Amino acid sequence: MRAIRQLPAAAALLLSAIAFANAPRVHAESAIKQYTLDELQVSEIVGLPVPKPNNAIGSTKSKFLYGANGTVQASIATVVAFYRRELPKRDFKEDIGARITANDAKLTLTTREGPAILKVMHKDGQSNIELTVRQKARAEASGLMPKPGYVRILFGNIEAAPGEITIGGRTFKVKAGERADDAKSSSSIELKPGTHAFTAQLKGKPAHKDQAQFGEGEIWGILIGPGGGLPLQMY
Repeated sequence: MRAIRQLPAAAALLLSAIAFANAPRVHAESAIKQYTLDELQVSEIVGLPVPKPNNAIGSTKSKFLYGANGTVQASIATVVAFYRRELPKRDFKEDIGARITANDAKLTLTTREGPAILKVMHKDGQSNIELTVRQKARAEASGLMPKPGYVRILFGNIEAAPGEITIGGRTFKVKAGERADDAKSSSSIELKPGTHAFTAQLKGKPAHKDQAQFGEGEIWGILIGPGGGLPLQMY
């Protein structure tokens, strides 16, 4: 009988590595079912459509803004097609200039209540959806709308001690428990849109630095809390 020749351990490992490298690869994302447009039905939250079946669904609401969000196993193109099918039924009109790629999409729309934005981001076989509606008439009636070309930022404090917020080269004192939603009593500033750094500090406590991006024509609040300043879009 011929003796079976044993390969050195290092050579065996090398051959195994080569075989693994040349073997067909199955990507995790390809194993995740992707629903087609015909398979997607409508779930509703805060009066807004979200595709189903979905893996998650939720909502947001602030003073002059509300929205729905969800996660669905479908491509960007399928999710955009779903909303182009469903939103016109609710009198949403799509504006010109949609941005749609394989990884993300952004559509701006006009509704009876005000402007709306649909954002979709695809990752790991799932599309994360955010649909937000701004209530323009209510915001205008409040007296909080910024002048054209600016964003308005108001300041509040959910803590039991007074504090201060510094932004745009100015410092604003904020009383304990102060609400950031009144045109007459709330401190505020109007700034050009963009990313702005800010500092929030409670009396006798260390200051916390942060930053946020603010869009033209928007209304925001920055609330002093346990972790510093919390930015909250109100319109």
